[in-house]
Amino acid sequence: MRIFLLLALSLLMTFPALAQNLSAGPKKGQCVSFSQPNGIFTRRDSPIPVRDDKFTDGLGREKLLSDFKGTPLLVNFWNTFCPPCVIEMPSLNRLQKRFGRDRLQVLPVNRNETAMHVAGFYQKHELFDLKIYTDRFGNLAAANNIGGLPTTVFVDGDGFEVGRLMGMVEWDSPGMLDHLRSCLGLGGGRP
Repeated sequence: MRIFLLLALSLLMTFPALAQNLSAGPKKGQCVSFSQPNGIFTRRDSPIPVRDDKFTDGLGREKLLSDFKGTPLLVNFWNTFCPPCVIEMPSLNRLQKRFGRDRLQVLPVNRNETAMHVAGFYQKHELFDLKIYTDRFGNLAAANNIGGLPTTVFVDGDGFEVGRLMGMVEWDSPGMLDHLRSCLGLGGGRP
């Protein structure tokens, strides 16, 4: 908890305008920065191209974020020894199932662990709608200035970062679904 508070404070010091614009949670129909007890979402006023670097899929094939251009992405950096990461993974799985990969790609990019380890975790937690991606040496995370875990980068279909969420949320809650629709231009999704 202390680390999370330090990260939040450093974020507010880095982006002073953010401190004035934080709402108490996602606002219906608006892509705005917000804070809540377990996470802070920072919207970029001017989206920037997401930084590309190699990571691997569950079969060991190299991937780039640009391989997914054309579809909005949620790039979630996590690992299995991060309790908030573990807590939010089932809701990411439900989110992927709800929208399907043709409308939203949820990319849970595991930092520092093997695909085999992640596969065992997925099996144990019945995460059958998520694909396995790993960033064994942290190159993709470093390229995108990822600090604490979990951190999720919102990427539009053109490959631009529109914002990021530091901390955990219930991804398929009504407020977050509305926030995702607003920030990434998603339709309704399956119930």
